[in-house]
Amino acid sequence: MSHPQVWFVTGSSSGFGRSIVELVLSKGHIAVATLRKPEVLDDLKSRYTPSQLLVLKVDVTKPEDVAGAFSKTKEVFGRIDVVFNNAGHGILGEVEGTPSEVARSMFEINFWGAERVSREAIKFFREVNKPGVGGRLFNMSSLAGLNPTPGLGHYTASKHALEGLTQSLASEIDPAWNIKITLIEPSGFVTKGQTENLVRVPAHPAYTKPDLVVSHMRNLVNDAPNTSEDADKAVKRFFDLAQLPDPPLRLVIGTDAIKYSRRQLQKVAADIDKYEAWSEGLQVDNMPSEFDDMIQIDIPVPMYEANDVQPTSVVWYDFFPSRTITCHLLNKITVTGSSSGFGRSLVEYVLGKGHIAVATLRKPEVLEELTSKYPPSQLLVLKVDVTKPEDVAGAFTKTKEAFGRIDVVFNNAGHSLVGEVESTPEEVSRAMFEVNFWGAERVSREAIRFFRDVNKPGTGGRLLNVSSIAGLTGAPVLGHYCATKHALEGLTQSLASELDPEWNIKITLIEPSTFVTKALKENLVTVPAHPAYTKPGLVASNIRNLADKVAEIGQDADKAVRRFYDLAQLPDPPLHFVVGKDAIMYFRKQVQAVAADVDKYEAWSEGLGFDP
Repeated sequence: MSHPQVWFVTGSSSGFGRSIVELVLSKGHIAVATLRKPEVLDDLKSRYTPSQLLVLKVDVTKPEDVAGAFSKTKEVFGRIDVVFNNAGHGILGEVEGTPSEVARSMFEINFWGAERVSREAIKFFREVNKPGVGGRLFNMSSLAGLNPTPGLGHYTASKHALEGLTQSLASEIDPAWNIKITLIEPSGFVTKGQTENLVRVPAHPAYTKPDLVVSHMRNLVNDAPNTSEDADKAVKRFFDLAQLPDPPLRLVIGTDAIKYSRRQLQKVAADIDKYEAWSEGLQVDNMPSEFDDMIQIDIPVPMYEANDVQPTSVVWYDFFPSRTITCHLLNKITVTGSSSGFGRSLVEYVLGKGHIAVATLRKPEVLEELTSKYPPSQLLVLKVDVTKPEDVAGAFTKTKEAFGRIDVVFNNAGHSLVGEVESTPEEVSRAMFEVNFWGAERVSREAIRFFRDVNKPGTGGRLLNVSSIAGLTGAPVLGHYCATKHALEGLTQSLASELDPEWNIKITLIEPSTFVTKALKENLVTVPAHPAYTKPGLVASNIRNLADKVAEIGQDADKAVRRFYDLAQLPDPPLHFVVGKDAIMYFRKQVQAVAADVDKYEAWSEGLGFDP
C-alpha cells in the first residue's frame, strides 16, 4: 500500500496486542489501540502524535464500546486496513473444577467479544472503506483452538468456538469485497498476558494425583515463561501476514503449534479410518431422485460443494445390555417445541431391547403413550430443561434414587440455526449456545461426577456427546451453529484427557452428517438473509436454497441406531465417531486444507526462540 496502514487492535494493554501496536508505529503506520485501561499506554501517547496513535477505551463485552470505537476510527482516519482481533484471557482449571461464572466471563471476551469485533470489522471494510479495497481481519485463536488441552477445557472451548465461527464467516464473504480473514494459532509465547491474564482455579479434589495428565499440565503452565518463544519476533510475522495479497485462512505459528496441530489431525483421522466401514449402508432407501441433481450443484468456493453443509446433528441413544441409559430428548429449542424424530424412536428401541431408559424432555406428556406401555422399572420420564442447572442435577438425583446407577449418558440436546454471521441476532445465537454448549457442558459435568461417585468404583460409564460434522469444519450460513459444536468438541476432548484412567469413564464425540428425521426439519431455525449476502451465486445464497431440502436427503437414522448400539459395546471406544460418508469426506477435506496451510507457512515458525 502506498499510504500508511491503519491497524485497529483490541487487547492492546499487553501481550501480542501491545507488541503489534509498537511494531506498527515503529514502521510509520497508524495504530488504533483499544483497551479497557487507556492509561497503560501513556508512554506511547507521549512518543507519538494523534495522527499516528489513537488510544480508545473499549471493553469488547460492551456492544456500544465496540461500535463506538469503529465509528471514532472512521471519524479520525476514514478507513481501517487491518483489524487485529486479540482481546482475551485464559483459565487454568479442570472442567469439573471451573465455576460456571468464571467460564462464562471468559467466553464473553474470548468468543462474544471477538464475534462482535468481527461483525463490525466486516461491515467497516465493506461499507466504509472504498469499494474493493477491503481489509484484513486477523482473529487471534490459539494452539488450543486446534489441539484440546487438559486443564484448559473452557479456554479450549472458547477458542474452538472462534475457529468455527471464523471459518464459516470467511466462507460467506463476497470475493468482490476483497476482505481476507486469517485465524492466528500460536503456541506458547512469553507475554505479560500469558501470566497476568491467566485465571487460575484451584484444583478439583478428584484431580490432584501427581501422575494425572492435568497435574502435569498445571506444572507445565507454571513453567511456561521458561520454555516459550519470543512474542516480539512472532508479531513481525503477523505484520508480514498483512502484506500478503492472498493470506492463508490459518497461520499456525510456533514450533509446538506445528507439531501438536499435526498430531491432532492424525489422531482424529485415525479414528475416522478405523470406523469408516460403520458408515456403509446408512443411506435412506428409495432416495428422492432430485438428490442426485442437488449434489452436482457447483458452488464456487473452495472446500464447500453443494452438499458440503449439514445444518443439524442427529440424535441417538446407546446403551449396554441390561444396563441403564439416560436419554436426553429435550425440545431442541422452545420455538420449535419438538420431542419427536430420533428421540421418540430410539427410546422405543431401547425399551424394545429390554433395557432401561431415563428419558428427559421439556414436555413429558409427549411420551404418555410409552409410559402407558412400560412400567416405571423400565422407563422413567423426567421433565428437564438443560439450560436450568437445578433440572439437570435433579434428573441425575432421581435416576440414582430409581435405579442406583447409570451406564450411558447420551448428551444430545440442541438445535441448529441457518443465518449469516452478520445477519444472526445475538439473542438468537446466545439462546442456541445455552442449549448446544452450556446445556451439554452441564450434563457432562454431572455425568462424570455420577460415574465416579455414584456407580461402584471402577465401573465407570460412557458419556456420548452429540456433536456434528459442523464441530469439525466451518460452513457458510451455519456460523453460530458451528461455533457451538466446535466449543463442545474442544471442551469434550479436554475433559476426556483430564480423567483418571482408574475411573473407567469413556467419552465419545458423535459427529454425524445429516440423518432424516421429522425433528431435523422442525428444529432448524432460519434467520432472514442479510441484504449484503443476497446476490445470486454467493455461497450463502446457494446454501440457503438447499436448507429446506437437506432434511429430505440425509441418511437413515433407523439404520444408524445399530451402529451406536455396537459403539456402546466396545471396551475402548474412539474419542471421535464420525458417521456418514459425507461427514467423512468433509473432514478429510478439512484435514487437507489445514495441513496445506501448516506446510506452506511452516518456515515462518523458524527463529522465534529467544536470543542467547
